[in-house]
Amino acid sequence: MTNDIKPMPFVKIMEAIEQECERCRADRLPSSLVQALLLLDLDRFAEFNSRLGYQHGDLFLKQIATAISNCLNQNERILWMGGEEFLVLIRDLLYEETVYLTEILRRKVANVERPSEVDSLPLTVSIGVALVQPTDSFELLMNRSEKALLAAKEAGKGQIWICHGDESQPLSCKNMGRPTTPYNNMR
Repeated sequence: MTNDIKPMPFVKIMEAIEQECERCRADRLPSSLVQALLLLDLDRFAEFNSRLGYQHGDLFLKQIATAISNCLNQNERILWMGGEEFLVLIRDLLYEETVYLTEILRRKVANVERPSEVDSLPLTVSIGVALVQPTDSFELLMNRSEKALLAAKEAGKGQIWICHGDESQPLSCKNMGRPTTPYNNMR
């Protein structure tokens, strides 16, 4: 299933996120569970493309997308926006699990095996996180994830930030410990 990850037209991405927003409005989930949109942007990927060439760079992007996809369960979805940007829809997790999964994705990308031509280049990903609210539209959710991603990039490479309303802040599981649910044993 992960071999067919490819860039999606923007309209399809918008439809998938709108469906998730609608699902959030329709479902009466326990308040302890969250849905989130993660916007992942590979840092300095132009350097990889210039060394590999665009065709091999795209193959490397597919390898990264597969690594991300392999961290997700059946309730989560990866959407490749094209270029070096990916969206991940997270559903029905505890907030702590969402934070933990986001950190797993950051580390997984950093540890993807690189072609020898780019083995010396650091591979990092900046991630912007927005929690889905029942009243969200596609535009609101994307704006918050983009705002968090911009804050993450401004803070340095390989950062994870979350946007709450109009404010973004770093997101870290350093002081949280590992969630104790069976869900995380699958990662």
